[in-house]
Amino acid sequence: NSANISFEAQEMIRFLVQTVDHSGAYDQYHDLDLLFKNVEDSRVYQELDKHIKLLPILVKAIERLRESFPSEKFVIEFQEDPEGEVEGELYFVVHTPDEPEVAMDKLDLFDNWWICHSPDVLNTLSFHLTYE
Repeated sequence: NSANISFEAQEMIRFLVQTVDHSGAYDQYHDLDLLFKNVEDSRVYQELDKHIKLLPILVKAIERLRESFPSEKFVIEFQEDPEGEVEGELYFVVHTPDEPEVAMDKLDLFDNWWICHSPDVLNTLSFHLTYE
C-alpha cells in the first residue's frame, strides 16, 4: 500500500517512526503503522498528500485516543460528502465495545483536546465511533 502514498508522506511516516522513543513507553507509531496497513482506498493517501501536516498531528491524536480507548481498533477511511458540497474527508473510526453513552463521553473529552490542539486540520479529519 505504500506505493499509493507520495514520497513526501512516506518520508514523513518514516521520520515519525524512526524518532520514536523505544524506552518501553506507549508506542503510538505502532498504531499508526496498523492504521495504514489495511488502507486500500487510495483516496485516504491522496488526502494525506494534500494535508501532509496532518501526519504528526494524527500521531498525537492516536496517543490521546489510546488514553480513553486502550485496546480498541482504529480505522482511517475516506468518506464522500453525501450532499456533494465538499470532496469528502478522512474519518478516523474507533471500534468500541463500550456502551454508546460511555463511548460518546470519552470521545467528547477527546474532541475538546482535538479542537484546542488541531485548529489547522479540523475540517480535514473527523472522529467517529462504531459500536461492536
